[in-house]
Amino acid sequence: MIIRNLSLFGRVGDRFKHQVAMFAVMAIMAVQGVANMQAQWAIIGEFSNMPQEELLDWIQENTPPGE
Repeated sequence: MIIRNLSLFGRVGDRFKHQVAMFAVMAIMAVQGVANMQAQWAIIGEFSNMPQEELLDWIQENTPPGE
């Protein structure tokens, strides 16, 4: 990872400060990642194609099981 390269980010200071900065960046990324996952999981099961839903309902109601 570029952000872990101490030669590019030498101004951060000693190793401990660099580790704290890395932890903070990763924590912020994790929080945003959780928010994104929750948003994606929330849309599972939502359908916007009503004609297709009606067709599937008709097929399920008007065809015998096993065919």
